[in-house]
Amino acid sequence: MPTDARDPIHLPAEFWDRDDVCAALAARDMGTLFRLVRQYSGASQTRIGIVAGMAQSYVSDIVRGRTQVMAHDVFVRIAGGLHMPDAARARLGLAPIPGRGSGAGGLSLTTAGDSWAGDRLGSWRSAPGWS
Repeated sequence: MPTDARDPIHLPAEFWDRDDVCAALAARDMGTLFRLVRQYSGASQTRIGIVAGMAQSYVSDIVRGRTQVMAHDVFVRIAGGLHMPDAARARLGLAPIPGRGSGAGGLSLTTAGDSWAGDRLGSWRSAPGWS
């Protein structure tokens, strides 16, 4: 049991493969996702808000259907705060985390035969100010 609302929310890897979770992600239904997170982790709305960078009252409005998440940056914060694996991020319409590998689901931005991305990244890396 967490002792502090700022503690991370721990969800088992298989949580992200549940049919109801996958459906909520595909529909971008954060109210349902937050309800499922609460059900399977015991996290309060306050904890969800803290990890997602939003007020508890906003989480409550989302859960009750009073408001919907529409902004890309809010989806990114939710995914980051809940430590979504790449496959779950993809279901939500977000890119995988760079440098994390393919993660759950084996998703990748490029295929083995795709040299375009490597060529483009190479040109960016040689640009002034790239570190």
